[in-house]
Amino acid sequence: EIVTEIGTLSQLRVLELHENKLSGTIPTELYQLTLLQHLRMDKNSLHGTLSTDIGRLTSLKNLAIGSNNFYGPIPTTVGFISSLEYLLMHQNRFQGQLPPELNSCTMM
Repeated sequence: EIVTEIGTLSQLRVLELHENKLSGTIPTELYQLTLLQHLRMDKNSLHGTLSTDIGRLTSLKNLAIGSNNFYGPIPTTVGFISSLEYLLMHQNRFQGQLPPELNSCTMM
């Protein structure tokens, strides 16, 4: 489980949590880490919908959340992360189409 106290690490730029057998959902406090550039949480057992608050992580360059159990639509706010260079979301249960707002991520 990712603890809610993660939101207190306001200067954090890299968060590598891949392959840690984590379960549960992404705490909303994680979306307070606006300086975060690399977020890797792939190959865990995380679940739930991806919050629209993900768009607050405007400094992200790399987002890896593949091989989890996320479901529902991919939030359009992912397109607000214009600095995004790498997006890994495979092996989840996302539904619907890729949001057209992803076209704003011109660094990918």
